Formats: sequence, C-alpha cells, structure tokens
Amino acid sequence: MLSYAPKSPDGTWPCEEVRNVLEDLSNSKIENGLVIGKSNQRGVVCRGPGGGQERELVDNYTSLAEKVRAHWPRTARVLDSLVRHYETEAKYWDDLKKQSEFE
Repeated sequence: MLSYAPKSPDGTWPCEEVRNVLEDLSNSKIENGLVIGKSNQRGVVCRGPGGGQERELVDNYTSLAEKVRAHWPRTARVLDSLVRHYETEAKYWDDLKKQSEFE
C-alpha cells in the first residue's frame, strides 16, 4: 500500500507522511514490502537493447535518496534498495545485449 504513496508537492517520492511512518516504524519488513511493491508497479516493459531504462530509474531513485537522506535516513535506505535493484537489472539487460551481439 505504501508503494502507491503520492509525491510531495516538491516532487519528492514518497510523500513526507509516508517518510515519517517509515522512520517511526523502523520495520525492515514494511520497508522491503515497499521496495517490492514499487518495483512490481512497473509492470510489463517494452524493451530497447540494454539496460538504459533501468539506469534512468537508478538516476531517479539516487536523486530522491539524496534529497531525503538528512531527515529520513530509513527512507533513503529504501530508495537505495531500489537503486541496487535497478542497477542489477540494468547489468542483466546489458549482459544479455552483449551476449546476443556475439551470437
């Protein structure tokens, strides 16, 4: 449910109310669920070659994490988890592209 949280008026995701809940609860299961929920929201993706789409998500979540890190460190860690998830996916798609080029 928290993965569907809106952005704050300044465009930062998740909204401040959800960031406060994450900090107050300090619950790794809820945080992991938010990461899974957010990544699942992506749904089916039309692919171009390589992991460029995922690197755009990495840049987005990295920027969001840096914006909230000072006041909401647990929220920043959740966003860092999304960064790692999409870095792994980008590498997978890059490797698959390289492999298909050699075939």
